[in-house]
Amino acid sequence: MTTLFVATTGGHLAQLHSLSERIPADGPAVWVTSRNEQSTSMLADRDVVYVPPVGGRSVPGVLRCLPIAHRLWRARGITRAISTGSGIALGFLPYLAARGVECHYVESAARVNSPSLTGRLLRWVPRVRVYTQYPQAAGRGWRHGGSQFDVYRATTADRPLGDRLRVVVTVGASAYPFRRMIESLVPLLEPEGALHRATGLPVEVLWQTGPAPVDDLPIQTKPYLPITQLAEALSSADVVISHSGTGSVLLAFDAGKAPVVVTRQRRFGEAIDDHQRQLATELGRRGLVLHREFGQITVDDLLAARSTAVGTLREPPPFQLSRTPAKAAPMRSTTPEIVTVDPRKDSRWAELAAGPHGSVFTSQPWLEAVCQTYGFTPEARIAVDASGAVVGGFAWVRVRDVRGERLCSLPFSDWADPFAPNEAVWHQLTNGVVDQGIPIALRCLRSEAPVRDPRLQEAGRLAWHATRLDVPLPELHQRISATARRNIAAAERNGVRISADTGVEALRDFYRMQVRLRKHKYRMLAQPMEFFENIWEQFHSDDSVVTMTARVGDEPVAAAVFLQWNGVLHFKFGSSLPDRLRLRPNDAIYWAAIRWAVERGLRLVDWGVSDLDQPGLLHFKRKYADDEKQVVALRSPGESSTTRSEVDDLLGAITGLLTDESVSDDITGKAGSLLYRYFC
Repeated sequence: MTTLFVATTGGHLAQLHSLSERIPADGPAVWVTSRNEQSTSMLADRDVVYVPPVGGRSVPGVLRCLPIAHRLWRARGITRAISTGSGIALGFLPYLAARGVECHYVESAARVNSPSLTGRLLRWVPRVRVYTQYPQAAGRGWRHGGSQFDVYRATTADRPLGDRLRVVVTVGASAYPFRRMIESLVPLLEPEGALHRATGLPVEVLWQTGPAPVDDLPIQTKPYLPITQLAEALSSADVVISHSGTGSVLLAFDAGKAPVVVTRQRRFGEAIDDHQRQLATELGRRGLVLHREFGQITVDDLLAARSTAVGTLREPPPFQLSRTPAKAAPMRSTTPEIVTVDPRKDSRWAELAAGPHGSVFTSQPWLEAVCQTYGFTPEARIAVDASGAVVGGFAWVRVRDVRGERLCSLPFSDWADPFAPNEAVWHQLTNGVVDQGIPIALRCLRSEAPVRDPRLQEAGRLAWHATRLDVPLPELHQRISATARRNIAAAERNGVRISADTGVEALRDFYRMQVRLRKHKYRMLAQPMEFFENIWEQFHSDDSVVTMTARVGDEPVAAAVFLQWNGVLHFKFGSSLPDRLRLRPNDAIYWAAIRWAVERGLRLVDWGVSDLDQPGLLHFKRKYADDEKQVVALRSPGESSTTRSEVDDLLGAITGLLTDESVSDDITGKAGSLLYRYFC
């Protein structure tokens, strides 16, 4: 059993080298790549076969690989082949797959939205399994086995200034020149440049410039460096500035640095296409890089990057290769297999929740927070097709209490669409669940199959609003209503200031305000503090829970809790002091949330759901939203009972007593801890 690892030098090789550590070993391994300083140093302790470079979209280069693939298959007994591209994969995987070798092609992490030409071609080669590193791109034959960047997390760095600032500028091992970036950085980094003037410290720069002609620039350059030397320089650097190439950013991350990145552009002959922008946007969303346009890097950007560190997980998740046999699969039924799973732990459910039809409310962190707080045990079914791809899923919680037995999909969630691409899959997922005689309730924003299901009936509708972040911030400011713009300006004049805090103490401060508001304005109980603490525990590791607090002086006058998931910032909880609303603190919070999301490269702000009989709230959200839909609440027909009605009346009466003005806020808060679980 021998595994063949195949990759072009540069980012493709760097990715494969890193991913190979997360792929379970299956006997000895042999590597195939081209010879350069990167490959000879990176693979110094590996069994390597060096081949001539395969040029970009070079048919002769691909054909030259075929006899090498044949010799290796015979001489080394190759049983598995794995490649991250680029064109060299076409010279090996199709031939080896035809020989019965188990072949896997992992698309480059730089391809966020769509595959490369190599990927598009290999997608149609029999027995070659193709993988994307982004769950939203899975489907149509593409699997998601994990991401190159799953192992990295950005944190705040506490690095005291030394007697100088060390900067590394790198354009990677690309054969395409990137003089524009290098030339634009000279005024910033030269001995008497802007960085020196701002800090008063001498600036020491390593310029790794690739093939760009830079002899006329006043800098000392190194076109290429052995990987070990470059890694050493990155580790000791204060600041890293890089092209948005996968190999270069991986080196920076492994050195603990969050680089400032600039993207190459095809129209200037700097790359074969414009995929680097996709990668920069994705890494910016994860907080791992600071993405800046050409010529726009400032001293503040460099100092901000210096204050950010990148760490790695102690136990990186394995990259999941398909278990489908390498030989041609026999004809199988097109009916998917239905598998029962725990949605909090199953990797296939995580793949669904992180895909284009998932939401924070079907995510594993949210499910874990809800179930930890209220003692629920979630259940789920997934639909798996003959190739092993997950094509559907449905999750629910079974509740047994004084209100009777019932199913909820899912508790305390704005909406939780089932993953049901069609009615056939929906019925397969829910047979024996929806029709077992136990009342069930669910809310759907996009999924149509449950809405058409005669086993369910509509119980009501809610409004859903969102703001798309598809234009620069100034254009977003013009897109919101004129009233919103006036209110934002008024809030600033009134001294309203917004802080964005990812710590748990900010959540505790919000909770106290939430208890008061719900008690005094609505005569309702609040969710327990334990719920907010569990949310923080599940989402805080990558700063995906943020509390926006509006203050006038030292007084908190409004606050909101947001959750970040899969490129979306979700507004989940809000609270404000009624006698301070004239200061427009909620407008200030909404605008601050939009800015916060834009700075992190997110694609949407989800403002949540509102009852249709709340015209004031609907009007407020419409000032900011450019997308409005309705969430359909569904339930089993005839689910009400006399016993449940009596219990509901009793709970309502108890709530009224515990939210009376004579009851302390502390007692009201504790009442929420005891009773809120019955409200789902």
